[in-house]
Amino acid sequence: MIDDTHYMVGLFFRNDFIYMASLINCDVNFDETHEIERKALHDSTLSVNGITPEKEYDWGKVESDYDKRSNLSSINVYYSVL
Repeated sequence: MIDDTHYMVGLFFRNDFIYMASLINCDVNFDETHEIERKALHDSTLSVNGITPEKEYDWGKVESDYDKRSNLSSINVYYSVL
């Protein structure tokens, strides 16, 4: 839970290091035809917290993504793997 919001979290590893964390807001249920609205919710969450999507940081970047193939919206945190 972050700021009273529940998220489903997925961690992705490459060569024994976390290279991505994926967060999906699961406080609001969207049916298949409205999943794109979850992306708008994620966009708002990033904006309210002062996070600029796609901005490159020393440690990586954050994206709000909607994948049409899987019909899934997520906040993805990509870490630079050294």
